[in-house]
Amino acid sequence: MDEAEWGEVVEFLRAKFVELGHFEIADIRNYEVRESSELITPSSRDIAFGMLKALDRELAVQSPELYNNSLLRLKKLIDTGEAPSEVVIWANKGERVERLVPLDGIPDAQRELKELIKTLADLDSRGEQR
Repeated sequence: MDEAEWGEVVEFLRAKFVELGHFEIADIRNYEVRESSELITPSSRDIAFGMLKALDRELAVQSPELYNNSLLRLKKLIDTGEAPSEVVIWANKGERVERLVPLDGIPDAQRELKELIKTLADLDSRGEQR
């Protein structure tokens, strides 16, 4: 795929993420890289993969496995007073706060997302995935 085609993918993803309320994932500025004193906007290809990987991370945070592990860590903290080595981050999205909840469909969505990322990488003219 060339830069123009990747640009179309980015615009499609941005529209869908905005529609779904994932404004941070849709914001191109979140993919800019600071080099010295200037901001560099990555290629459309890199932005598309960045958006999909950001969604994957968001799904992971909401997975039942992470939810259960977090509860076990909290129980350990309460029972032993030993602080957990990892911290669960709650995302504040404007007026709503995303809660960590067990949702049965998350693993399927993650699997499908990983397949989409692989398919896009396979379609990429460079054939590489970052």
